[in-house]
Amino acid sequence: MTACNKRLTGRYRLSVSHVHGQNGIAGCAVLAMIGILPLVAGPACIESDTLSQQVLGLPPFQPADATHNNDGLQTAVGLSPRVHTAAGYIEALTRTLQVADVAVVQCTFAWDFLRGRTDGATYREKYDWIMADEGSDGRNIFQQHGLGSGFWLSFTDPIDTSKIADVDSPIPIRFSDPDVSAAFVSECVWFATHFRPDYLALGVEIDSFLEASSTNERQAFLETFTSAYTACKETCPECVIFVYFQYENVLSRDLWSLIEPFATASDVFAFSSYPSLPVSGTDTGWTSDTISESYFDDIPVRLGSDRPLAIVEFGHPMTSSVHFINGSVPEQATMVERLFRNLDGLDVALVTWTYLHDPDLSSVYDQATSQYFGSMGLLRCDQDEVGGPTWEAFFNR
Repeated sequence: MTACNKRLTGRYRLSVSHVHGQNGIAGCAVLAMIGILPLVAGPACIESDTLSQQVLGLPPFQPADATHNNDGLQTAVGLSPRVHTAAGYIEALTRTLQVADVAVVQCTFAWDFLRGRTDGATYREKYDWIMADEGSDGRNIFQQHGLGSGFWLSFTDPIDTSKIADVDSPIPIRFSDPDVSAAFVSECVWFATHFRPDYLALGVEIDSFLEASSTNERQAFLETFTSAYTACKETCPECVIFVYFQYENVLSRDLWSLIEPFATASDVFAFSSYPSLPVSGTDTGWTSDTISESYFDDIPVRLGSDRPLAIVEFGHPMTSSVHFINGSVPEQATMVERLFRNLDGLDVALVTWTYLHDPDLSSVYDQATSQYFGSMGLLRCDQDEVGGPTWEAFFNR
């Protein structure tokens, strides 16, 4: 059993019976409603030989548990590098293991199996470099250095999360189609078997997709997810498998009854959360001073307490923008402290900060939106060394 799953299985026994792609997404459900969307850049295609040269040139890493406070709660950070090169990703890994237990990669669901590509070529091209065996012991980069792995697979459109992403499929993608359902299950099983992650999301912020789908299509996806869950558990019984939802959207639109069947079919009650999202209009998000201490308490109240909660995305701005004028260094750091304080007393398996480094979104969004999401990293991109108030707050949680 991996270190990442010891705590989870100790408090909630996982069982089959309860049944960063080209671009990842964060907070999309609410942002689609207000016209702004974040973006998480996934790993670029990197040659394995280049990666090996970079790795072999690095000093030995220290396991995460030896370098930061570990009170039993697993923490994760999205693997967003300063630069999208082999060296940049290795640097991101070395920094992540100093502050967290798990590194997260967000992926676009490729639908390879729907096109007859049953060798997982799309995923292998993009992600084999990060999971390649390094050294004579046969362990990959994560395993060598005590760092768990999480992959968040997204099948919804990053611009309109109510729809399935257009991947140039030979047929319309509807889960009520037996061929689509079978392809989804087979691809998930291949992914889980090939990469063997500690945490695996088979759907990202799916609440808007569920809300926009017909009753028949929702039921078809539930059956498809349940089948994929069961099959993945057979090959990777220790993997924590789930779909997750956008918390602010679920709260504001009262979608609890809609998401409940999917939440209870997962190993954890998993959510993304961006409290500063302007759900009710410009600059209406929560600050570290105004957010309630019981902010997450609705989750066990509405879904029950038979499994842990997982915050699989969380972010807060460091700079001011028209979408959140209160962004500042102290505000971001204090929100980290509030995050863990608000979760204290709840059964929580995992807390994930979405961005390690600030993402550069200037080529994608207008200045205000780029500022809003572009300062959510634990670290600034121009930092040559780790540190700073937000980093220290997450490190010392």
